[in-house]
Amino acid sequence: MFYAGPLFFLLSFLLPLSANLEEGDEAKIQKFNAIVKDYENEIKKDPQNLRLILAVGDVYYSLQEYNKAIDYYGRALKIDPQNNKIKTKLAFSLLNDNDLRQSHALFEQVIQVDPTYIEALGGFRTHRSADASSSTG
Repeated sequence: MFYAGPLFFLLSFLLPLSANLEEGDEAKIQKFNAIVKDYENEIKKDPQNLRLILAVGDVYYSLQEYNKAIDYYGRALKIDPQNNKIKTKLAFSLLNDNDLRQSHALFEQVIQVDPTYIEALGGFRTHRSADASSSTG
């Protein structure tokens, strides 16, 4: 059974690391990949471990590997389909992957449920800006 200790380690180690991740920072990227591989093995043992699935999605998002982040956030959403935080994470990943239609739909879903959800409102505005840019360019 997986316990919170390693998850805490992942988050405490990777989140500050991701803030400083720059192009050509191969050592840090290798650390990310090694830890993610370990966590993917844990997910195989416990495929309903929502916290772990989200943590791996967050790592992939930090690495700007949006397709992989989309996969993990999508898996998390299947486990907890009403979770606005997961929908917002998935929407931002889709937005960064240039899937404006699906991103917009998710942001709208979240805003309809909670019109004050600040992250979704910010993403919705970002989406509208990206949409306006693409139609004028």
